[in-house]
Amino acid sequence: MHEPASDELKFLNQALHRTAFFSEAHSLKSIMALHRLSVIDSEFFSENRLAEMAEWNQVLKTPTVLGLCTNNVESMPLSAENQKDLLDGAVFPLAYLAATSWARERGLKNLILAYKNLAIERIGHLGHSWTIWCSFLECEAYIKSEEQSLLAAERFAELIATQLSIPDWVPSVSVNFSLETEILNEQDVIDMVCCYPGYFGHSVITLSYMFKYRSEFSAEQWRHSLARIYKFAQNSAHRSKNNIFVPKPDDTKEAQKNMLQKEMIDFLEYAPKEAHSLTLADAIWEFWGYVSNGTKLHLLSVLTTYGQALRSFKR
Repeated sequence: MHEPASDELKFLNQALHRTAFFSEAHSLKSIMALHRLSVIDSEFFSENRLAEMAEWNQVLKTPTVLGLCTNNVESMPLSAENQKDLLDGAVFPLAYLAATSWARERGLKNLILAYKNLAIERIGHLGHSWTIWCSFLECEAYIKSEEQSLLAAERFAELIATQLSIPDWVPSVSVNFSLETEILNEQDVIDMVCCYPGYFGHSVITLSYMFKYRSEFSAEQWRHSLARIYKFAQNSAHRSKNNIFVPKPDDTKEAQKNMLQKEMIDFLEYAPKEAHSLTLADAIWEFWGYVSNGTKLHLLSVLTTYGQALRSFKR
């Protein structure tokens, strides 16, 4: 697993009180991105700038819960099977009680890991099942109190509801649970994703998290995920929203990390004040260490192209 950069995670408590604006909450994922980016350039990422970025749209500027939702649900004994059924079925508000009971009895990390395979299998449009699942696993290492653990469990219950649930009203015969079987060349997938990064770069963000946590995948899951992200990128070429094409650069110069640092700071200086600006920059920074020189140059082009295209974007 990816090692935490330090013992403290800024804005964690605030993020645990933030819930979804659209479908999945981005607050934990965003503060993890901000945490990693902050070590790149201490002058640029001053305390004031970090606090300002934390207030960007969908980071901390998103709906807030005032405390544990479980406190408004009458307590009742729930077996491990009951807990799983309530979460799988997205039965709210009891799903909150199920999640916090699970975290108390078997630990928050146990709850998160129980949904890893589904998070991989559900990789699809925007990749949230996987990337936001990863953000919970990353943040778990920084949680220090029972209250934080229970708040995280409640936010995780909300992720299950939107991405990982199996409501009873969905006939099992209508849901395709099979893994993709198409075998694709990894570099072909990387090239497709860099050419068509998708809405706010979601394809790049998803592929970066896949490579960062590759050890968590079985061979079958890896093949499935490559095929899914390839289709996702391919389909984004035909979508009207932020349909941005980034051609492979002809340049053969050596890509240096200081080049990435400069492009990233330029990007964040002018990008929309919104969560995905942080998560895209973070994903490219993290992905850099897994790819060839040619792909590094392509990633630089992604930052430059998106930086120019998104400056006029209004959320």
